[in-house]
Amino acid sequence: MNKKRMLSTAVAALAAISFTFGGIFPGKSNIANATVNLTNWNPGHYLLANDKLSISNGDFDTWLTQRSTDGTPIFRGIQKKYSWNELEVPNASQPGQFVYDFSEITADLNHLASLTDSNGNPVPSKLVIQLQTKAFGEGETATPAYIQGSYYGGGVYETATGSYNPIRWNDNVRDRIKALYAALGTRFNGNSTLESVILSETAQSNQPANINSQSISPAFSYSVYTSAISDEIAALKAAFPNTVTIQFTNFPQQSLSGLFAAELANGVGSGGPDIKAYSAINTSLIGTNTAPGAYSYYANAWNYSSVQGQTLAGIVPLGTAVQSADYFQDDAKTIPATINDLYNFGHDKLHLNYIYWLYNANRINDVVDFLQTKVTSTDKAGGLYQTLPTVYQ
Repeated sequence: MNKKRMLSTAVAALAAISFTFGGIFPGKSNIANATVNLTNWNPGHYLLANDKLSISNGDFDTWLTQRSTDGTPIFRGIQKKYSWNELEVPNASQPGQFVYDFSEITADLNHLASLTDSNGNPVPSKLVIQLQTKAFGEGETATPAYIQGSYYGGGVYETATGSYNPIRWNDNVRDRIKALYAALGTRFNGNSTLESVILSETAQSNQPANINSQSISPAFSYSVYTSAISDEIAALKAAFPNTVTIQFTNFPQQSLSGLFAAELANGVGSGGPDIKAYSAINTSLIGTNTAPGAYSYYANAWNYSSVQGQTLAGIVPLGTAVQSADYFQDDAKTIPATINDLYNFGHDKLHLNYIYWLYNANRINDVVDFLQTKVTSTDKAGGLYQTLPTVYQ
């Protein structure tokens, strides 16, 4: 493990007891059956910020102020990833303690709330927060350094790509994640510029045997993993009762039915990190009737009898991202995808309310050109499904 990211066990133990905890969370609620006073419902097309540019510094303003042929803003806002270890940071004045720092989110909200075009005209633009508890590059982590030692069951485990992710099925680790949700909800639930809050993808990113070969506690199993994420789903909704909430749900296949059931039970939306529109790269996400993949639960576009009665479209919000690799038809990234194919797959097969288009210098103009005739003053969602899901009615 990259030791530079870790504090000593003694300091970590001190940190573990030096917080003001975020309260007690209920289990699965009946919120799916309740009328919800939703602050914002603005389905449509959103930018997805890359990690190299800044919202509050205006790096995305040129694109957020792009207008369709009839003058309607093309993008309804922007999604940005905020990592756990950037939101919960060491307290400089009190060594060994950690504090929440939400200043970046606040700055981004303030910038979007006052966004104008080159002529000084207001451009309504919303923020989508993606809470990132996972990391993907070798040696990287999104977990605060105090999450280690026996109290946290080892804190993190190594993934197949060499990154380190939290042992969220450890109750003490998960309590800290839920405390973060509660603190964020206290600060931002109902903010007029906040469109939604998304939890990062559910894939465990390593095989169970490889996870359990590490010094962790308790052992990984699909059942404990499903239960842990289901608990987080309930906590997220409790923290943001008036805000659209979404759990990106892609893998493991053994957990999908349980995770989607938790989303429906708690009134939390679903989606994923990728729109993979081509058969060369999406078979695991479609699955089969006997082993359905995540895509099949959206609207059952493949008519699998095994997911009948479990589909999500029209009941909870659905939003999925177009990442860098999704702009290609193949894993080798040799054949560019067409924006039309990505859109049609998201609309026809997944019945999406939201698409988050990654800002990619090579493709952003293609996205804008395609959406210029889709987005209109009478269809600000640009052809995506915009009826309020029944969970909010």
